[in-house]
Amino acid sequence: MTERKTMPALTRHLLLVLVGAVMAFPFYWMVTSGLKTNDEIWQFPPTFWPDAPKWGNFLEAWE
Repeated sequence: MTERKTMPALTRHLLLVLVGAVMAFPFYWMVTSGLKTNDEIWQFPPTFWPDAPKWGNFLEAWE
């Protein structure tokens, strides 16, 4: 593959990875928020992962 074709392909793939990450972030945020306490959800600045994941939140929601 020539350099002329490599750079546009690399740029296109990097752009697609960036757009994919932006599209996936709300799903990540939704799942990690389900593992947080109410205090962790509303704190500022927000955390990207709970201190102690509360897996029981999902069971509690189904009951």
